[in-house]
Amino acid sequence: MRNATRRRARLGVVTLLVVGSALRIWAVAWNDRLQGDVNLFALSARELAEAGTLRYPMKYEYSDAVAYCAPYSTASQHPPLFPFAAGILARGAGTDETFSALKLLSLAGGLTLLASVARRALSGTSAGALSTLAFVGLSPTLVDFSGNGSPYVWAAWLLLASTEVVRRTDRLGVRGGAWAGLLAGIAPQIHSALAAIPVGLVVVGWLDRRRLSPRAVASFFGAAGAAGVPYFAWNLFHFGRPLYSYSPHVLWTNLGVAQEGVWGDVVTWRWVDFDATEVVRRITVQVGLDALEMMRAIPLDGSVAALALAVLGGGVLLRRAPRRAGLCAVPILLYLALVLPLPYRDRFGVPILVLAYVAAGAAVDASRGIARRGAFGLVAITLAWMLTGYFEDPRTRYYEDDGARRDAHARMRPVAERFARLPSGPTLGFSTTLTNGIEGVYYHRHPLVRGRSHGPPREPSPGELARKLVRDFGVRYVWTDAFGRAEVEASFPAAREVVGNGAYFVFELPPEASDGGVCGPRSGPLSRATRSRAPT
Repeated sequence: MRNATRRRARLGVVTLLVVGSALRIWAVAWNDRLQGDVNLFALSARELAEAGTLRYPMKYEYSDAVAYCAPYSTASQHPPLFPFAAGILARGAGTDETFSALKLLSLAGGLTLLASVARRALSGTSAGALSTLAFVGLSPTLVDFSGNGSPYVWAAWLLLASTEVVRRTDRLGVRGGAWAGLLAGIAPQIHSALAAIPVGLVVVGWLDRRRLSPRAVASFFGAAGAAGVPYFAWNLFHFGRPLYSYSPHVLWTNLGVAQEGVWGDVVTWRWVDFDATEVVRRITVQVGLDALEMMRAIPLDGSVAALALAVLGGGVLLRRAPRRAGLCAVPILLYLALVLPLPYRDRFGVPILVLAYVAAGAAVDASRGIARRGAFGLVAITLAWMLTGYFEDPRTRYYEDDGARRDAHARMRPVAERFARLPSGPTLGFSTTLTNGIEGVYYHRHPLVRGRSHGPPREPSPGELARKLVRDFGVRYVWTDAFGRAEVEASFPAAREVVGNGAYFVFELPPEASDGGVCGPRSGPLSRATRSRAPT
């Protein structure tokens, strides 16, 4: 009887692996547009594939860590490993389609996560482990992120793997310590918020130090150091410090402790005077709102039934092994501490979704009698809800309002492709939608100058920030949308519309508009990636 049950469980695991893998391959097909930060990954990867340099083909960063007059920005919004891998993959394949390379990397991450959960299910073949595998395998969100070109499904696997390490710290040998060190060294190179993993593992190691062997500790730090050396060297070479990211300044401007804009002769950001009480209020409100949004992501993906199972499972894990559960929570809580103060993004919840489904499986395993039938009922409701997600239009889930963004992208792309046929010239990105115009660069390939600040700009008069950037970077064109058109026409009365469709527009500026800048004559970031024509 037991053997028959085990065979059925293994058949279930194999079936879920096949179905989950097929859905993830399908996700690669339905993700046909770049979204958000995937644009930055694709652009920097294409620069690496075509010009041998990992940078954005645009002036994106305004800070004292980079040369102001450089007409491009070294990739600094996110760590470089993900776009670096995509660039190497595209270069090896002899293609400039780095979005396709990024989607393949996401697919690899989705399949790795699925296989990891399946391995756990095979080792125990419990109803809870099978339920977790079913949730992870069929989750519309996890499936979509396995094909959208972003690294967040890899982030989910890394956070899950770190909790697995914590669960068995007392059994770590040299190989286990080295594996933990490898995770710790690679994680922050995928996403800055994953610095929670090395910090969390060190904290757990200190709290659990009596259970750790000296050899495991040595192998951990050796592997972590070896994995992290390329990242430290990258930052030292480009920014003069071992750890660097441009993204935290978005938090500083959001909190009102810094402001981006015109400071003297350059555009940069600076610390400003602030009210500490107001900053604390903003952080508290943001953390509260983000926590609610992150909890809301579970029922949106798997229904209220999934949320109920996750909450019950969390209680089970705490009662069963409170100390071990507390230690496992350390890297998770550190991750939340890094992302919750930021303006909420749906993608931040992807790693938490996986952990919630692991907890849900624990609730199923702990149930007995009538409660077990109730738990199976909640599992059935969750899976039925998940299946309805594949009938949504669109199926993409990078943003909650993906339908509106898809429509905006459909209106933007024809303008970008027509713009690609015009002579190359530095372009001020002044759109209020689709990431200030950055989402069109992959298609039109004109070198961009980010024209809108993060947060309210510091400028002597309205429109002066845009006019200064035009002068300093020899801007020839302005890319905007229907919402920003009036600002462009007010700031540049002599501008002439050369491409437009009622939703997105390109204006050409007269040569005298770019006279008198502090950077002198220039023609924008000239590389093969920016000179060649856009893909069709």
